[in-house]
Amino acid sequence: GKVSAYSTADGSFQWSYAANLPSLTLRGTSTPFVNEAYTYAGFANGKIVAIDNQTGGVVWQKAISLPKGRSEIERLVDIDGAVNLVDGLLYVTGYQGNLVAMDALTGSVVWQQPVSSAASALMLGKAVIVIDESGVILAYDAKQGYVLWQNETLKYRGLSAPMELDSKVLVLDASGHAHLLNLDDGAIIGRTKLGVSGPQVGSLRYQDAIFLLSLDGDLTRLGLK
Repeated sequence: GKVSAYSTADGSFQWSYAANLPSLTLRGTSTPFVNEAYTYAGFANGKIVAIDNQTGGVVWQKAISLPKGRSEIERLVDIDGAVNLVDGLLYVTGYQGNLVAMDALTGSVVWQQPVSSAASALMLGKAVIVIDESGVILAYDAKQGYVLWQNETLKYRGLSAPMELDSKVLVLDASGHAHLLNLDDGAIIGRTKLGVSGPQVGSLRYQDAIFLLSLDGDLTRLGLK
């Protein structure tokens, strides 16, 4: 629950911000988004915070998900997915919460949809692609937030966060299958069996391919050519 900044010149400590976290959280940490002015970070208390890069002071903070229910499990509202910034709008997903688009300068909400997800959203074209906790793949209009399409054929298959491959949507499932979806309507247009499984891989896009690294050290290059 802490964000710290260090000098790129000599590694000296600059500032830190610590969030108040609940006693029970998901196993995972959101990746902050950093630009020249601010650091945007999401936390397990359901809040996203904008921090001034020079001073470490809080510019604004906003709760995108509020705890509900009596048990600690019911009240989980972690933000574990990466924070995305596109054309002045921040896009954030929360577990047992919402998908929210907000103004990056003020934190004001532009639109929100009730979606529970612990994975990062994918910004692709004019769409925001999200996989909810049951494995439904949803596409929302990035500017207005309405649903473009949804695909329920891969529910309960332990999907990874969505990735982009040649302007198409790629997801991996827990059994090691890669599924390629059409961005226009969400239809599955390709599938292949890999040697790595979805939730256990790290991914990095480079040029026209995606490189996948599994927990046991297997490296896979995935491309369409």
